[in-house]
Amino acid sequence: MLDPENGSIESSPDASDFFNTQTVILTAVPDTGYVFVEWTNDLSGSENPDTLLMNTDKTVGANFISLPYALNIDIGGNGVGDVSVSVEGNHPSFPDSTIYEYETEVTLTAIPNSDPLSYFNGNWTVNDEVVSGESITIVMEEDKNIEINFVLVYTLTVDETVGGSITVNTSPDIPSEDYYLENAPVSVTAVQNDSLFYEFTGWTGDLEGSVENPDTLLMDANKQIGATFTQMTFILSLEISPDGDID
Repeated sequence: MLDPENGSIESSPDASDFFNTQTVILTAVPDTGYVFVEWTNDLSGSENPDTLLMNTDKTVGANFISLPYALNIDIGGNGVGDVSVSVEGNHPSFPDSTIYEYETEVTLTAIPNSDPLSYFNGNWTVNDEVVSGESITIVMEEDKNIEINFVLVYTLTVDETVGGSITVNTSPDIPSEDYYLENAPVSVTAVQNDSLFYEFTGWTGDLEGSVENPDTLLMDANKQIGATFTQMTFILSLEISPDGDID
């Protein structure tokens, strides 16, 4: 008997030499993740076990094929993004699909969108188990159901000001990137420089027209704000008596 790939052949009786006209029972035994397809050489068909009549020297082989394993990727959340797959489906019985052969290694990489900007928190769900990383590698030993979420995020740009400063009272939802989640309310305060006699007179940018202080932005897009401070003026009135003067 030949030594097939991805499986083996067992004979009964278990021997290599047989009497003339002796009947041998052959059983094809697939490895884990494979299934028997057909006999080759001096035995044909797909019946398993099968019998072989030993009336001459015989050679028998067996073909095995991988079981099919499906990769299903569900992209969710309110953001836009994609997942790159290092290996396309490679099962010969399912061309142009996401069906894989047993023990195929597949690397998945999250690709957040740049416009509109989206964010991936690094957590995948693989068959209900959380796995972390910008990229993960899975082994196709079973069907894999992948879930990944992207969320829309926005940035807040604060302009430099003269005569005061702007304090952002609300911390970013994603501090590492200074991102705010969609529709997050952000409180801002204009702080005038009292020592130089400046006073706040209004907001510019996406709060233009408002004089509320503090005020609140709704992060439904990338936002930019500034503030106007006006230096106060004072009138000095002097009254001079007829007999006096001013140095």
